Amino acid sequence: EVSPSGLVAVLFPIFFGWMFGDLGHGLLLAILGILLMTKLFGGRYRDWGVIWLTTGIFSMFFGGVVYGEFFGFPLSSLGLGWDGLVHLFEPVVGPSMGTAIDAAGIFLDLFLALFFGFLLMAGSFSLKMVNFALRGEGDMALGVGAPILLLYISAGMLVFGFLRSVLPMPPQLLAALDLPWLYILIAAIVLLAVGAIALTIKYRGYEEKPPIGLEVAVGLVEGIFGGLANVPSFSRLMILILMHGVFTKLTAAWAISLWDGGAAAAAIAVAVVFNALIAVGEGFMSLVQSLRLTFYETLSKFYEGRGRLFSPLLLP
Repeated sequence: EVSPSGLVAVLFPIFFGWMFGDLGHGLLLAILGILLMTKLFGGRYRDWGVIWLTTGIFSMFFGGVVYGEFFGFPLSSLGLGWDGLVHLFEPVVGPSMGTAIDAAGIFLDLFLALFFGFLLMAGSFSLKMVNFALRGEGDMALGVGAPILLLYISAGMLVFGFLRSVLPMPPQLLAALDLPWLYILIAAIVLLAVGAIALTIKYRGYEEKPPIGLEVAVGLVEGIFGGLANVPSFSRLMILILMHGVFTKLTAAWAISLWDGGAAAAAIAVAVVFNALIAVGEGFMSLVQSLRLTFYETLSKFYEGRGRLFSPLLLP
């Protein structure tokens, strides 16, 4: 079957960076990764260093390019002339930083998260068909895999149809949503049933045959559930970065107010302590949710981990 290693290596840091997107916090994470790879703990945790360096780089990319934030401060306020591609907050500095939410930017980020998840899971169901083909079961790919993929796409498009009046969508997607997706979903179920019957007849009398009934039952549930529930699950990408932004900006606003009031030491203490707490807390939450999105939402649709348990050769 298709190895998920490369997919994990790409998706995990993307998910993490999306939810932990701040140029400053990403820089701290990257520095931690470098230290773990070299000096910290004598280099015994080099593998963890590689992970945190990679996620730190992706967090810096999302924080600097996508969101335009450095420890909660808009990059334009630092004289860089850039506020990012997606604005979750108004580019202001002061007491209102944590509450100056840009609703349009939030809905845009939500749409991007959902659509990215939709495309990603469509790819996962496609890899399920590839796995069938690699096992020499091309008939299963056509009779079971293809209808399940169509079933998932139909269910997902129905979800986007419900959200079309709320989320900003490109005209191409809006045009595609006008197709009769409910009837296409019903047709996919019919095709799946026909494929299952045809495969059952084909393998009648064979001692070794594919688990047709199991694949159909699991695929039917995953196809519909994947479209109706798993796609909305990707909204956590937007929710966590919004939480990250609110906490970071509230900390920055508090530190600024203390600084303006003449309490410079207190301002520095607040900035250091609370940014550290945010980095640890939000970092842990981003780690957990990245693992969930990678393994549960994505890999579970095609990866089975089949094979033979490794048994080392023993000399008599």
